[in-house]
Amino acid sequence: MSKAEETKKWRIENKICVKCGKEPALPDNQKGAICKAKAKAAQDKILNERRGKCCLVCGKESGGKAYCPECDAKQDKSRDKRRKARFEARVCTECGKNTPTGDNKVCDPCIASRSKTRLDDYHAKVEARICGYGGCQNPVEGDHSYCPVHLEKQSRDGQSLYQWCLVNKVCCFCPDPKPPALPNKPHCAACHEKAKQTQKLVNRRRKMRVLKHYGMTCVCCGCGLPDFLQIDHIDGGGTKHHRELGLGRFYLWLIKNGFPPGYQTLCGACNAAKRDKTHCPHQDLPATVLLQLRQAQAVVTAAWREQHPEDFEVPPKGKPGRKRKS
Repeated sequence: MSKAEETKKWRIENKICVKCGKEPALPDNQKGAICKAKAKAAQDKILNERRGKCCLVCGKESGGKAYCPECDAKQDKSRDKRRKARFEARVCTECGKNTPTGDNKVCDPCIASRSKTRLDDYHAKVEARICGYGGCQNPVEGDHSYCPVHLEKQSRDGQSLYQWCLVNKVCCFCPDPKPPALPNKPHCAACHEKAKQTQKLVNRRRKMRVLKHYGMTCVCCGCGLPDFLQIDHIDGGGTKHHRELGLGRFYLWLIKNGFPPGYQTLCGACNAAKRDKTHCPHQDLPATVLLQLRQAQAVVTAAWREQHPEDFEVPPKGKPGRKRKS
């Protein structure tokens, strides 16, 4: 170990600034307050000189983007590694400090901060007459908020891109050249199938979150196979409630309202019997017979869980077939 490395190690162990060796280091940093401020000022100066001209990291030509292809790949790899480690530690993948709520990977303060930052960046770019589309740094023309290239992507013939696609009966989601859309649909056959698979995954995720709260077994017969389970209104009125919410929005309503009381888990057979006869016929069975039925259902559930453990877990967020970054 060289003398410089030994000095740096000693300063780190004694919590002294590794840069000047005079002032105490900050709690979450190896540098002191003054050295950190100087380093940040120097870095900001370099970034301001390079912004919109070349790569922010190496200074090479980047085609108007923030990073060149090589530095962009390194940034992605480093970010993915950092997020994966934070996700495994069950902390926010953005700040690495707070614990996310629910199935989110980002904590609530970071979600609010990210939304505000994006909005502030957009308004700053609009005031500076720079294209507001993503990381584009091209100048805008006239009263538009986008450069000519992205303005063409956002609109066609004076209409929004979505309306233009509907009028011309082409897919709203495919890139150019856009294929014909299905009759009375905004997308082509391939995008329609992707949308169906995505919605199926979303519905499954919502159902499993609700079942995890209200119970993963039927309170009547003991059935524990998720595909057979439903949420029942204990005091009735489920049909009217479903009509008021709209098709397929019941589980979402339960989640948004914080899983309110007055609901229970039933299998499809018990729920249908309760709806038609006010109570399930299983409740008329002798207690010993009902106990044997529940024990048999438990055996079936255990065997199915062993063969298909994924059926009992909440599906991860993300679209089917897309590689999700941790």
